[in-house]
Amino acid sequence: MHEHVAINSVFFALARPLLKKVIDSGRMLSVTIETPANDMTEESHWDYRVTIRFKNSTLATTENPDEGKMIKQLWPAEEKYVREEQRRFEILLSHWDLSGHRYYTAVARIKRQC
Repeated sequence: MHEHVAINSVFFALARPLLKKVIDSGRMLSVTIETPANDMTEESHWDYRVTIRFKNSTLATTENPDEGKMIKQLWPAEEKYVREEQRRFEILLSHWDLSGHRYYTAVARIKRQC
């Protein structure tokens, strides 16, 4: 389960603090992270489903003008943020963005460590 350790460490170091800050700003209402409850075939396998509920559809589909400022507040040493963000994309095997009526969902597949 090395891939879960890797994604958890990246999530807790990078995504979680930024998502919390965006929730605190009121732009997002909630973030839910789920893992599958059952085994599945490799073709349909997914590791994590991240559901982000935004305050409204405009906020869900437009860039956050405060994100850069938030990143600088959380990571004054920008090179650490850039390095961790690069690691996050190295871990992803595939990624789908799925829009819904009231939320935005990102599903990530993680490269398996052999």
